[in-house]
Amino acid sequence: MKHDQQPTCLQFSPYHAEIKMRYLTLAVYLQALILAVILLNQITWIYNDKDDLVVEVPEGSKKNNPAPSRMLHSSLWSLSFPPSLLSSSSYDLDSPHQHPLKQNRPEHHYAKNSSTTSTTSSFLTSRPSTKSQESSKSSTICCYESPGNITNLFTKEYFSKKAYKVKWTQNSYTEWTTVLRQVNAYSDLNIMDCESKWKQTVLKETGGGFYLNLYMKDLLAFGTSRSFRYVEDEPHLPRVLLLGDSISRGTWAQLQDLMLSLNTTTSANTPTKANIHGAPTNCGGFGNFKKSLKLWLGSCPWDLIQFNVGMHFNSKHGFAKYQLELAKVFGWLREHSPNAKIVFALTTPSPFDSNATFPDEKTCKNYHLFHKQGIIPKMNEAARKISARYNVTINDRYSAIHPMMEKYQLPCDIHFEEAGYELLARNDWEVIKQALHL
Repeated sequence: MKHDQQPTCLQFSPYHAEIKMRYLTLAVYLQALILAVILLNQITWIYNDKDDLVVEVPEGSKKNNPAPSRMLHSSLWSLSFPPSLLSSSSYDLDSPHQHPLKQNRPEHHYAKNSSTTSTTSSFLTSRPSTKSQESSKSSTICCYESPGNITNLFTKEYFSKKAYKVKWTQNSYTEWTTVLRQVNAYSDLNIMDCESKWKQTVLKETGGGFYLNLYMKDLLAFGTSRSFRYVEDEPHLPRVLLLGDSISRGTWAQLQDLMLSLNTTTSANTPTKANIHGAPTNCGGFGNFKKSLKLWLGSCPWDLIQFNVGMHFNSKHGFAKYQLELAKVFGWLREHSPNAKIVFALTTPSPFDSNATFPDEKTCKNYHLFHKQGIIPKMNEAARKISARYNVTINDRYSAIHPMMEKYQLPCDIHFEEAGYELLARNDWEVIKQALHL
């Protein structure tokens, strides 16, 4: 071999070095690309699913830790793991997919508006409150949407034109406007709570009739009203809505009183009571149901809905028409709360339905306003038939009170003494308990 001839292995070493450098460069590019894909994937996961996170903040820690989710995800290490694998002494991040019973968490924690929440109507809104309110189905707070400042609705001219002809003095008018200002003050500060919204809704809903006078007197004297009581839900109890006329209103007031006297659960952790809600007005006839049922139902699902229409139905339209209108209401209720038990309360007796209460035309000024003898039993029979077809439970109020009409029904009237409403309320509660398996 000549001295100036290089070995073969050394002759190609620059080429090998170039190949090696290319491989190393490609490896670096691939590693960078993989890391970028991982980071992009994790960041996308966080931002796409951020609405599925529930951040629970212990009392007193919110001020010192204003943005827990960002703090927990601020490092590259945390991006490599889903929130369910992270833990902190200050925060607990949960996914609704990991915790199917998330709806039982108190509502004063931060929470998302889940897509599974029932559709909010245009009349109502669901929003957090400092008071914990949750149903057996959902922890969503159910508030009526504020109708806005209603002071302008209730003027001296308004009071003077009302059919019930209340004689308002300057003092009583001044007192009442003071009450309205107190209610509207929450709206002005944009911090109105659910109870204030309820009061405003009742004022607006009863504004065209007899009940406004009663409700105003209650607010002036007591700050609240038993006739249209605001009910704050007790957590984990069934939510029951009662709809109907003045007789139903008297009954649900007694039933709400009964709930206050009962313990929440038995030793077996079985609920022994329910959250009993009523409509913010006298529901009246089918026309009112068509107009305002969406408002009365609200934005949250119910466990049981009971209603009655009877005294406000003109029997001259025929019982086929009565059944048709009932079927429409059944459909509306099913559409709003598909899983709710639907109960129809049979109409209570007319004074003509008992010899003991049969009115005297000469002395009874409302003689021609009542359903005549036999009309209500026929109406109730028609209701039984259509209810059976739609799998609706019957609450037989008629039979519950009929034997006691002489004792409990007011003279020349369809209404009852308080003891009569208490009897009807206890009957209602037995039907509700059975329907809800309490």
